[in-house]
Amino acid sequence: MVPLSGSDVSAQDIEQLLRTLGASPVYAGFTPAVTALQYVLADQQLLTSLTTRLYPKVAESCEIALPCVERNIRTMIAVIWEKNQFLFQIVVGYRMTARPSVGDFLASLSTFLMYHPAKDWPDYLR
Repeated sequence: MVPLSGSDVSAQDIEQLLRTLGASPVYAGFTPAVTALQYVLADQQLLTSLTTRLYPKVAESCEIALPCVERNIRTMIAVIWEKNQFLFQIVVGYRMTARPSVGDFLASLSTFLMYHPAKDWPDYLR
C-alpha cells in the first residue's frame, strides 16, 4: 500500500479520528493535536524533534504557550486511553500495555492516517 502524502489527509479526517477515539474539541489538547498531526503528516522528521521543532510550530499556529502544547496533548491522550483504549489499539494495530507518549501517539496516528484513507475506514471509525 502506498502512503498518502500529508496534503491528502484533511483536518476533518484527523478531527473525525480523534472524536471517534473519544476526544472532543472541548479538550484544550484537541486543536494542538490536530495541528501537530498535520505538521507530522507533512514532515515525519518532526517526530524526531518534538520539543525543538514541532511544539514551537504548534504553539505558534494555535496561539498557545509553548509549555501548554505537550501538556494539553498529553491530557487528551489520557482521556482517549481512559475512554477508548481498545479502539485506539485497533487503530494503531498493536497491543499497548501503557498509555502512549505524545511522540508515540502522533507517530501511530500519523501512520494510520497515511496508510488508511478516510473513505476506506470501517464503519466503527466514522
